[in-house]
Amino acid sequence: MIYIHGLNQLSPKTLDIESVPIVRDIKRNISFPLSNEKIKERFYPFFVFKSDIDIMERTFSLIQPTTTEIRNAMGRKDSEFEAINLSRAWKMLDEIGTPLNNNIQFAKEIVEWQDSFLDQTGNILNKLPGLRSQEEKIDFNNRLNMLFFKLLRNKEMAFRGDDLVNEARVERINNLKTSLQSGFLFHFKIEEELNKTPFFVIRQRISSQSLAYSDRILNNVLIIKDGLDTAYKMNMNMISSAVMLYSHIKTIKVLLTK
Repeated sequence: MIYIHGLNQLSPKTLDIESVPIVRDIKRNISFPLSNEKIKERFYPFFVFKSDIDIMERTFSLIQPTTTEIRNAMGRKDSEFEAINLSRAWKMLDEIGTPLNNNIQFAKEIVEWQDSFLDQTGNILNKLPGLRSQEEKIDFNNRLNMLFFKLLRNKEMAFRGDDLVNEARVERINNLKTSLQSGFLFHFKIEEELNKTPFFVIRQRISSQSLAYSDRILNNVLIIKDGLDTAYKMNMNMISSAVMLYSHIKTIKVLLTK
């Protein structure tokens, strides 16, 4: 998308702005009745796949073992580790479990519904030019609103992502990854802090056992990051689907006024 770059940026105004180039493209290629193949071609790039769920579930399965490892390190009171940073890392990982699990459940619902969505979308779009009575128009709007509700989890034209993987959670896992790569879990000596000694130098004085422990946590965090990125991309794709659906409705209405 050109204008919408975050889950909280969808609104009636941004939706209409985002639709302008899409409407222009649809108008060049549209013909009635819209075929199932043409509709699938438009929406398929935003589909959720079982492989996406597999990635998210693998990520979810790593969160508890990783937080347990960190808590074990906290319990050992090893002087090579920085206790407060171990606690921070544990909290950052512990916070993402629930939103990620919510995203997994959302993904499973969408995977089961996607084919039905295509069928319903084709049916709705092809019926739009023939709407005459007030009853038909009300039924049309109700069915259309149900599609938007399923995509956006909201009765309003905005994506409800406060309980899912959103920008804040992606940023936190990115920050944790970067921090771990810089030796975040380890205690730095005062002279190392003052001299800004790079971690690759500091590593040389840390025991191999502690380094292996930290590297294991980092590797898990990298996998967890992939899962959160997958979840976030899925959420943005739901917005893209809503924009595409709106753009088709807008295109047909424009053509009907000519």
